[in-house]
Order: sequence, then structure tokens, then C-alpha cells
Amino acid sequence: MISIHNYKQRARNNSGTGALTDLSGARNRAPLAGAITAAAALGEPEGFDFWVDEILWTQGKVAVELMEEVLEAIGGRRVGGPAKLPKALRGGGERQSTPSAAPSSAADSARGAADVAAALVLRLGLGGGRGGTASGSGGGVSEEAATAQAGGVREDDAQLGYRHVPEWQFLWTKSIYGIKAARTMRPGQVVSAIAGLNSLTMKKRMIQTLKTSLGLEAAGQVAPVSFCLPEELPQWRQWLQQHPELDTGKLGPGGQPRAPRTRPSPVPSALQAAAIPPTHPGRPHTHLKVAQLYVTNPLLLHDRKFHLRLWVLVTGHRPLRAYMHTRGLVLFSSQPYEPDRPLAAGVRPSASHVTNYARNEDTWVWGLERLAAHFDEAFGPAAWPALWREMRRRAAAGVAAALPSLQAAHAWLRPRLEGYGFQMVGLDFLIDERMAPWLLEFNSAPSIMAVHRDPEVHALIKENKVAMLSDVAAMVMHRVDDAAGDGAEGGGRRPAARPRRRVAAEWRRDVEHEMARRGGFEPLMGAFPYECAGIPWQEEDKQLRGLWEERGWPWAA
Repeated sequence: MISIHNYKQRARNNSGTGALTDLSGARNRAPLAGAITAAAALGEPEGFDFWVDEILWTQGKVAVELMEEVLEAIGGRRVGGPAKLPKALRGGGERQSTPSAAPSSAADSARGAADVAAALVLRLGLGGGRGGTASGSGGGVSEEAATAQAGGVREDDAQLGYRHVPEWQFLWTKSIYGIKAARTMRPGQVVSAIAGLNSLTMKKRMIQTLKTSLGLEAAGQVAPVSFCLPEELPQWRQWLQQHPELDTGKLGPGGQPRAPRTRPSPVPSALQAAAIPPTHPGRPHTHLKVAQLYVTNPLLLHDRKFHLRLWVLVTGHRPLRAYMHTRGLVLFSSQPYEPDRPLAAGVRPSASHVTNYARNEDTWVWGLERLAAHFDEAFGPAAWPALWREMRRRAAAGVAAALPSLQAAHAWLRPRLEGYGFQMVGLDFLIDERMAPWLLEFNSAPSIMAVHRDPEVHALIKENKVAMLSDVAAMVMHRVDDAAGDGAEGGGRRPAARPRRRVAAEWRRDVEHEMARRGGFEPLMGAFPYECAGIPWQEEDKQLRGLWEERGWPWAA
């Protein structure tokens, strides 16, 4: 099967915070405050100022309140970031996110020859329409589209944290805006963004990044077979001819954090749409972006399809450092899987085929510990550890593949601080019947909301996300703490900026702090493909391995 992706969509929620009520079972959970208290006990600075760009999330307060809860528990004070007002109360001065609406059939018929391509895409169900709500950006157009509509600058741009750098020490924002702060930040500040990671968090770029850095064969061992459109349309056609047994006539869901909706559709129809010339001569296609092999043999639990939402924290690129959390969520479809149900162009697929929140609100969710227990019982004690190692390997390969983009982005950005930021990204894995975990996407702004009608499931979601966010804060807050010890004064003032390029002793100190305070994060560095010739490893990466040996840290899980 193949997955088709397009960019004319609204943002969707990749978190899939649905949950299973009747399968939840009794759980021995530590108090939710316990994870936060653990971070607070690590000697974080006793009072720091943080800014939250709440207005970037359509859901407003609910989308960021868990991060605020974590930061306040370790002494943070919210000093900025205006509240997102309910839609009915917003004035005309704020840019509104408006849902994209598919045109009516009457409007389609009136378009004329120039719009035939767009109309066909809409009829195929591959463009327009409403997606889910993604971690904060759902319910409106993408940030890029909204900014373009406003002439390149948001109307509420002056209220964003990057415009108020002297006022905060910790900025929680979306990466596109966090990177803008990097050039003026001073020691004692940290932002939730790292330049260059969009090479993974944009679906088409992720496929290009994996193929370029890892090679075609290795990329095919990380993510399902994929083709970037329109550039690889000939290769896609050739692949279909060479693998007729895999052409099942279905197209599958993949993902694009900036919201392209994907849905199953017959391969011939998708090929027809992909071959349509662009509406504007001289411009590339804007409707279909990625075709991806649809996993036809997903592993099922209680006859339901599911995927795993995991979290990876990237803390620096020189040397490259990334950690994957041992917490995570198992997100189910709301209906039993129907592998033989026919799919047709323009027909909304059965909810049994998709596991995202938009189609499966308030349905089943497990934690990873329950999934591991199920694997022990169903497949033996070696099954889950083997699957976890393979997910670590694929996650590490994906992050490592982005190193050329990280290097190029920082050469262009020239941040004032070498260690200005961090970025927590979401990873979605789909497991097939052979226990192969397929990496479907990286999400640049994974949901940190806890939303569910069932109180026990709500508590499960919150417990996992709070634990992960607490460990994120614990791993990066030493950058604020260290600067405070170097002479930073209160009241939001910062010491004079140090040289942009950090010496080896400084990144070594960062790694020491990260390993001491990592909590549930496991380092991925030991799983990086250092032998891969397509990745420009640096001298610092070699030195990092030496530090590992010196400290006696476990290099691999």
C-alpha cells in the first residue's frame, strides 16, 4: 500500500489522546506531583522567569498548562505570553485561524479548466477539508500559511516571546518562533527550539533527509517505502511495476506536522492526481507531496489497530545529543480493524484504519508499561526488549540523519549561544505483525494536553506527559542555573554574552548535567549510525564517545 500526503490541510493532533476505558484495569500509579517533585529536588534555580507563547495554540491555555505546571513546580514564574482568549471574545486586531473548507460541488463545476487539478484532488479526498487538532495548532490553518496570509508577519507578532528576549529565562514556544530568539539570547536563557530539526518534522523533508543521509536501503529500514512528489513520480511508477504484489489499491495515513491530511485511496486514482500538471506553470505541485507504503499487516491488540507515541529530546548538535523517553502512549483506533473493507477515492476511510485523535476521540489508550506486560504474556519476555531496542535504533538513525541540516542551519543562524535551545519532538511508530516498528513521522509540537472523558484514562495521559515534561525541564534548566552562578542578577537581567562557540569543557559539562538529570530519558547516542558515510560526524562526536568510556555510562540500552 502507499500513503499520499498533501499540504492543503489544517493542522491535526498527532497525539491521539484517546483511551480505552474498559481495558484500563487497576494501576499502581505514583502521585502526579511525584515526577515534578523529583525534578525540583535536583537543585534547579530557585526562581526563574518563563514566557509561554500561548497564543500560538488554538486550544490556548489547555495546550500549555502542563508545561506551566512543571515549570512552576521548580520555581518558575510566568512573566509573559498573553492568554489565548475564547474565539467569541477575540477582537479584530488578532489574526484568526479559520478552518479551511472544501468547496461545494457547484463551486467545483464552476471552476473551469485551470482548476481541474485542484478539483480532482478534492474529489479524491486528498486536499482541503478539516484535519485533527495537533498539539496546539489544530483548529486553524498552519503557522506558515497564516503568516503568509498576514504578509509574512503575524498580526500578534509583537506579543510573542522572541520579541521580548530580555524578559525571560525560559521560553516555551513553537520552533519557528523560538529560533528567532537565538541570535539575541544571553547566557542564562534557554528556548524550546533547535534550528534544522524541520528536516525531520516536515513529512516530505523527513523522507528526503533519511534517503540522503542514510541511503535508500537504510532509509527503507526506518520508515515505510516512500516517494517524494512530484520529483520521484517516475521512481514510484517503476516501484509499483516491480512490486505488483504490494499494490493493494490502498493509500495510507502518514503525517505532516503542518497538517496535511492523508487518507487511504486507490493507487490508480492517486497516480492520476499526482500526474496532473501544476496549476501555475513554473511552480511545483502543491497538492500531493508524499506517497508512502501502507502497512497492510499491522499488529492488532484486541482486534484494534494502534500506534505508539514516543518522545525524543534533542539537546544539542555539537556534539549531537538526543534522548528517548521510556514513557509513552499506545493510541488505538475506535473500531475493530477491517482489512478487507474496500476503499474508494473521495470516501472517508473507516475509523478502523486510523488511530489519530481526530477520528478516535475518547477511545482506548494504554501506557507503555501495560503494552510491555501484554508482550511478555503474548510473545514471551524477550519480545518487548527487542522491540524497544529496534525503536531506539530507528529513532537514533532518524535524528542522526538530520545532522547535515542541523549544521547548515546553525551556520546560517549563528546563534549568540551555542547551547541556546532544546527541542522535544513526538515520534509515531506503527508495529506490524513481524514486530517491525515503522517510523511514520516526527512531530515538532507534540500534544502535551491531557484530555479524556474517563477520569482514569485522563490521569494516565497526564501522568505520562507530566513525567516526560518534568524530565525535559530537569535536563535543560542547568543552563539557567549555571549562568545564575556566573553572576546573573535578579529581575530578569543577564550577564554579558560569552563567545558564541563553546569550548569542549562547556559541552562536556552539559552532557554531565543531562546524564545526571535525565530521569526516564535514555541516551540515543550509542545507537547512532556512526559508520554511515552520508552523515558528517564531527570531532566532538568522537570526543563524546571518549567521555562515555571515561564516565562508564552505558553506551547502549
